[in-house]
Amino acid sequence: MFPFQVSSAYKYQSKFPQDELSNPNDKLTISILLITFDNPKGTLNNGDHCSNVLGQLRPCNIGMTIKFTPLPYQPGTGVVKRLEQLTTASNMVNFSPEKLYGEWHNPQAFAYNGTWQGFVLSMSAYDIYESLISTSLLPIYNVDVFIEGSELEKNITIMSERNNDAGPVRFSFSYKLLHAKSKHSFATLFTDSSVCQVLRSGLAPTD
Repeated sequence: MFPFQVSSAYKYQSKFPQDELSNPNDKLTISILLITFDNPKGTLNNGDHCSNVLGQLRPCNIGMTIKFTPLPYQPGTGVVKRLEQLTTASNMVNFSPEKLYGEWHNPQAFAYNGTWQGFVLSMSAYDIYESLISTSLLPIYNVDVFIEGSELEKNITIMSERNNDAGPVRFSFSYKLLHAKSKHSFATLFTDSSVCQVLRSGLAPTD
């Protein structure tokens, strides 16, 4: 895992009584909105370009897999979503709300049963390289983002400088914790001004 910086969004005021978050019998839902992934140099994790045929460089064909794991960690509790191919000859993905990407409906909802203690979001981005005889999935970037139980919603941007002169990558997403009693629909969760700014710029707003 490579070192990265996290740019947080805005401070959140809890909307839930604390006892509603500590009741092990309560049913909670995490809604995660993917915003952007950018690999500006078009390089793999080892520093090679996604494709270099006779000196001709091409941008990446980006695919992605995401795993959601509630905390505290227990074997077999993670949920994997395969987003399949997201770009064709492009180094940047701008995710749209209310759109299906493979197995991921943006925003994607995950059930969280019991006391709220946070979760881990694991993202793996890769280049889909097709030769005349086979298709290879070549690693671009992997990251595990640990979300603490004290934070009920947040906009997050991961900015990482990879080894091997591979250059920087940027990955942005937002999440919100919902109680089963909430009257919000997933379509209206991410409409406040802070998240709209993220969707326009691809960067998380700072405090």
